[in-house]
Amino acid sequence: MCLALVLAEHVWVYSGAFRDFPFLSGFSLPGLILLSPLFYCYALALLQETLGRRVALHFLPSLCILLTVLPWSLVEGDAKVEWLEISITSGLPFFSTHATLVVTAISSHMLAYFYATYLLVEKYESQVKEGSSDPAVLSIHWLTQLSFGFCLFAVLFYLTALGFLIMTSSSRVLPELFVYGIAGFIFFMTLLSYRQPDLFAEYQPGKLPSVEELEERPKYQNTMLPPELLKEYKDLLLVKMEEDKPYLDGELRIGNLAASMDIPGHQLSQVINVAFEVSFFDFINQYRVSYAKSLMSAGSESGNILDIALQSGFNSKASFNRVFKREAGTTPTEFLASQSKSEKKPV
Repeated sequence: MCLALVLAEHVWVYSGAFRDFPFLSGFSLPGLILLSPLFYCYALALLQETLGRRVALHFLPSLCILLTVLPWSLVEGDAKVEWLEISITSGLPFFSTHATLVVTAISSHMLAYFYATYLLVEKYESQVKEGSSDPAVLSIHWLTQLSFGFCLFAVLFYLTALGFLIMTSSSRVLPELFVYGIAGFIFFMTLLSYRQPDLFAEYQPGKLPSVEELEERPKYQNTMLPPELLKEYKDLLLVKMEEDKPYLDGELRIGNLAASMDIPGHQLSQVINVAFEVSFFDFINQYRVSYAKSLMSAGSESGNILDIALQSGFNSKASFNRVFKREAGTTPTEFLASQSKSEKKPV
């Protein structure tokens, strides 16, 4: 909705509607200023942070910026129309210090929150891979890309705002790119949510490990395990994986696995990272993909793709597809089709 407000005001200006309704000038500012803290709080909610009353503090900078643009709302309609006419037709030869500060404040505010969201998601993703085997974390990558894209959005807005004030109409390219960029972004997100609903459905409270839980995950101690103990734990882990198949549990955590083996969690994490040179997340999902391949090789008795995914320890078809493609270099459907073709070849 915030993006739609920004897009709507550009349409309002370039269609000439501002001449009939000058009092609406600047109606997209609340949406523009609230966009970044709302996106940050959205990411917090998806990652299961508790959104208490303190979350309101994130909107104080937005309120301060809104207060700085109040003088513009007091300007008479005719003056607003004249200012917009000049800026659209020939650009302004100068702009006030106040306008410069407002544009800089809005851009810096957006960039700071979008980058903070990017760091938050990156940190969460790395934590999950160390302490959880839930493949749903892979779908968090779209949120990382979205944060990075919004950072570019903030930079482009800053350049566009300055260009709108000081560039001539013949060389004003950035505003058009900015508008088309917003429209394209809204279309892309709508299409993505329609075609891949599982990508967003996985981000519901209770489906991913909480940040608090991840922060309590086992960490390395200062001392490394002796080589003989490292080998002992490695062999014990391999036996555990082959005999008990704990990876078939879609909610498996490193703490649960360590407890079942009666060894400290931080030492099990060290064994996986050092002896196998992978994260706990990758270690478990390698076994899941291998198990899924064995089910597919069994033929029609294994069921469809979703059945195979659930039997292999995955919680959704979307997660299964992403992990399988990354580990096997092909999609489950393609792999299953290749198995069917090999079965039909004459001996």
